[in-house]
Amino acid sequence: MSKQLSEQDTDKLNKWIKGGKRKKYTQLYSAASDGCDPSTFHTKCDNKGPTVTLVHNVNGSVYGGYSSVSWLSGSGESVYDANAFLFLLTGGNKKKPCKFNIKTPEYALTMDEDCGPSFGKGPDLLTFQDAVSKSTDFFHLNSVMVPDSYTISEKTIKEIAGEVFDAEDVVIYAVEGIYLTT
Repeated sequence: MSKQLSEQDTDKLNKWIKGGKRKKYTQLYSAASDGCDPSTFHTKCDNKGPTVTLVHNVNGSVYGGYSSVSWLSGSGESVYDANAFLFLLTGGNKKKPCKFNIKTPEYALTMDEDCGPSFGKGPDLLTFQDAVSKSTDFFHLNSVMVPDSYTISEKTIKEIAGEVFDAEDVVIYAVEGIYLTT
């Protein structure tokens, strides 16, 4: 069963997402329910507009990223998104929620049919690559966090995800009620 967004989490995300108004979060994908597979992720999440990606780590932390543009299957192209950001909602070590802004918006997202959500050129956050089988109660994600396009420090990465990327779930939500000005 997939993890649900708490009211506290949605309040924090509402403040961070441009516009600051109340938004509707509709679950599109859950690795725990749908399988941890890029093909399934893209089938359920491509062309759906703005999304929030949440990683529920086994160490208790909940972190992820926001994209104001739609995910697409691609072959590793970088996509511009000046509104994208990474975040920590809950730290396993009681670290306070924090937002990591985009430094180089031309590399905000990477569209790759062989990967789950991928943020940044490094990539700063790659959730999973290829299909990942569930091991007992968690997915040992073959993900990476390399600070490059977002304002993240090495210390923060370890505080966010710990030493390993073992996740109970990776959940993608469509975000509705966003009115961006161009």
